[in-house]
Amino acid sequence: MRRTIIVIMLLVFAVFPLQVSAKELSNSISLKVSIHEKENEYIWEYKESGIYLFSKNGRVYKGAQAEKEVQKIVRMLQLTEQADVNQMAASLKGQQYKQLERLDIRWINKKNELYTWVWSSK
Repeated sequence: MRRTIIVIMLLVFAVFPLQVSAKELSNSISLKVSIHEKENEYIWEYKESGIYLFSKNGRVYKGAQAEKEVQKIVRMLQLTEQADVNQMAASLKGQQYKQLERLDIRWINKKNELYTWVWSSK
């Protein structure tokens, strides 16, 4: 019985790749997401020490409001190590960022591995 449970757990982790969620941000060194629309620019940042920043058109927010915004974009992106930037851009365009022109994501996990995704409508 115990062996069966362990095998099932291993299969689950093999089938579902590592995903960055709001809860798992603490397992990341840093995350930076930039979105450019026709008239708006957004930047979300997380740093390992629990620092959250959110910027909209140059206005910077910190603290609880920034944390809420970072967690929201992380949920929207459903970021994984194998993420497809075209799918992430389509998801963002379908949800809130209809005039998306550019998406730039930089994520460093606890293994100090850098993952970068860049998408442009041009």
